[in-house]
Amino acid sequence: MADLNLRLRNSNASFALGIVVAESTSALDNVEHIYRAALPAGYYALEVSGPAGTPYGLAWNGRSSVPPIVTAPAITTQPTAAAVTEGQSAKFSVTATGGNLTYQWTKDGSSLSGATAASYSIAATTTASAGTYSVTVRNSAGSVTSSSVALTVAAKVAVPGELTPVAYSARGQNGTTEGIAKLFDGATSTKWLDFSGSTWVQVSFASAQSISTYSLTSANDNPVRDPAAWTLSGSNDGTTWTVLERRSAEVFASRFLRRDFALAQPSTAYLHYRLDLTAKSGSITQLAELKFTAAVEAAPTPPTAPVTTVELLPSGISARGENGTKEGVANLLDHSTSTKWLDFSGTTWVQVSFATPRALEAYSLTSANDNPVRDPAAWTLSGSTDGVAWTALESRNGEVFASRYLERDFVLTATSAAYLHYRLEMTAKSGTITQLSGLEFWGSRHGVGTSAPTKWPLGQDGRGLPPRP
Repeated sequence: MADLNLRLRNSNASFALGIVVAESTSALDNVEHIYRAALPAGYYALEVSGPAGTPYGLAWNGRSSVPPIVTAPAITTQPTAAAVTEGQSAKFSVTATGGNLTYQWTKDGSSLSGATAASYSIAATTTASAGTYSVTVRNSAGSVTSSSVALTVAAKVAVPGELTPVAYSARGQNGTTEGIAKLFDGATSTKWLDFSGSTWVQVSFASAQSISTYSLTSANDNPVRDPAAWTLSGSNDGTTWTVLERRSAEVFASRFLRRDFALAQPSTAYLHYRLDLTAKSGSITQLAELKFTAAVEAAPTPPTAPVTTVELLPSGISARGENGTKEGVANLLDHSTSTKWLDFSGTTWVQVSFATPRALEAYSLTSANDNPVRDPAAWTLSGSTDGVAWTALESRNGEVFASRYLERDFVLTATSAAYLHYRLEMTAKSGTITQLSGLEFWGSRHGVGTSAPTKWPLGQDGRGLPPRP
């Protein structure tokens, strides 16, 4: 082959040869190389030359190595603060622009190990999870740090008599994301799901327990997956089972609704309990929570002891709706006027359940911090033994809360029968939003109803109720 020379020249759109920019004219071999860094944009021509009249061949290998332009990161969606109850999940997310991004989340200024994605999740929070969170987004062109947001974790309130299983199992589950453990994590935002319309759940306790009630909480979607019929059984060896009760045609009227079911009488003490469930759908069953409450023997009332009115503490509460956990229905029971429950509806309801049937003598409502038009103006109070059939106890209209954080007490004309569940169906002045800061129930210390209302001594608050603890 002939010894060729190679030149790179400036050119124009017609590729006319101009000034030589770079060349390779080595006589050592017949391969020529040209390398030129940072070549300005423009037109160029390659010139090949060699001895006249000599045959030759050409092979081309051209490469361009222009580095991509990297834009410094910019955050377009900041993380938002969160408030949860201990045991619930929490998640922070950020959206950013720019190429080849990396992420590092921090808590109270310290980097979190493994928290290097656009979102950071805590599957089950503890009180130690509370703090201030932020994320730094980086690439080769720079870095940017998000705004700092707070995670508030409220301590989980222990429900008197509520039993904690030491083991649990089910016929099936949808992996760990919707696994059986979700029934006992205290969070209605999670659920257990089994791809079968006929299934079972079994729990075991550290020692034999007598139960008086149990509760099922509906999950987030698809009411046809709610259990509609079931059998509850108990066993001490996990092999021989004794049927405690059967239920059918059960309905969960809303999502995240906790329904309590009282046994006709407390069960014998068993180590294991089992629910055999049939769902409406016939193909999928799901639940958000499952709770068992121990039977508690009421202390006998001394024959000469007077009937004492005390605040009755519910074991569960639910509502038609709530504004997340920050303004959730649980705030009605925390005895704090700095929190409130809010529902984006002018017609709504709140329902409470007790571990054992309680007779009601009075109840109290506390107005919230702002917007008097959101105060309830009319309501009906009802009681139920099964959460399905309700008996109206009293109705009120044209009620007014004269100031913010005002606690008003309402005394029934006669002490009610003992019910497991009480429900307030309310209509607010605004017609669009309802809110309250507090809700309390009052009755006999021993839950025994009387034919006439108790005659209370005048309390410190001047409204005829006993002093608040």
